[in-house]
Amino acid sequence: MKTEFKFRPIYLSRKGRITALVIYRILEQKLKEKYTCEELIDTIRFMDMMLCTMILDLEQITG
Repeated sequence: MKTEFKFRPIYLSRKGRITALVIYRILEQKLKEKYTCEELIDTIRFMDMMLCTMILDLEQITG
């Protein structure tokens, strides 16, 4: 099982950074390494912005 992972030695101390790295690695595997880290981050940021915009629009509609 250890040989199935392509991990490099990583030294992170913050829990948030560790979580982000794990999520990135999972995305990388699921997407079969078709996208760069920068492309994934840009897409996630865009999706987050769209979600925030939708929430604000919904709040204006429902008052």
